[in-house]
Amino acid sequence: MNEKWEYYVSVIGVGIQKKERTKIETIIKELISDFELKSGLEDLISLLREYKINPTWYHTSHYKFKYQGELLISLKIGNGAGFIENRLTIESERGKPIFDSDSLIPISQQFQTVREFIQTKINIINEKNNKYENSKDSILKSKIAIAMSEALDENNKKNALRLIAFLTENKMSPQHMSPNAWKSSRRGEKSFLFRIRLDNKNAKWSVELNPTLFSKLNPYAPTDFDKYIDENGLREFINNSMKICTNCYHKICARKELDGELGEFNYICNVKWVNPDSETVDKLIKIAKY
Repeated sequence: MNEKWEYYVSVIGVGIQKKERTKIETIIKELISDFELKSGLEDLISLLREYKINPTWYHTSHYKFKYQGELLISLKIGNGAGFIENRLTIESERGKPIFDSDSLIPISQQFQTVREFIQTKINIINEKNNKYENSKDSILKSKIAIAMSEALDENNKKNALRLIAFLTENKMSPQHMSPNAWKSSRRGEKSFLFRIRLDNKNAKWSVELNPTLFSKLNPYAPTDFDKYIDENGLREFINNSMKICTNCYHKICARKELDGELGEFNYICNVKWVNPDSETVDKLIKIAKY
């Protein structure tokens, strides 16, 4: 190891403890000597700090900049552990290079591109987060509300947010359970009432009713839920969206059929509504009131 390499290792501190990690200004001072590159980088960091965005150490001489929890850019000085002088790479939040000191594109032009990217991205994040500032409280600022707003068309978004708002207001706020899936639990109970899913690819959302609401050791004895949906005219609404499992647990679960007679069939796999319209959401809210 030559003297210069040893010096950089001692200054930058490869593998040192978090509390001792070198500040980005120190690394810039030691590894960036080109005037244009140094000035442009310092101006860029000043711009980020105007938005109260500070670098987060990632590894060695690699830093990340986040805004409101979202990654804006990652910045690598000196090619990681290589400590190459005047070597700078900046990538977007998706890992796409938007600045490379080895590029043939003029440095000033590349920095301008990075600044425009940062300001555009910040505007997008602000616009997304400010969509919900006029809500009564934080109901429509939840991750499920943001996800629905970004993926769905105007009508489906409106219906989805109305159901989410009702559930949240009534202490049944949808909780994340898997990618693009949330469950809403009844008060004081661990089992869920609804499972809400988002299909990003096809811009669809769906609501599933917990099938265990229909299960009992004596399948012919009506439950409180049975009485409730009959009293509120929801039996047909639910039966029309019910899927019966025909391959398992033969004839040990039965519910009243559409005509009111007892029928024998297998377990209920699910009760599901895809892209529920406003009228359907009204009935789902009525179920939630149970």
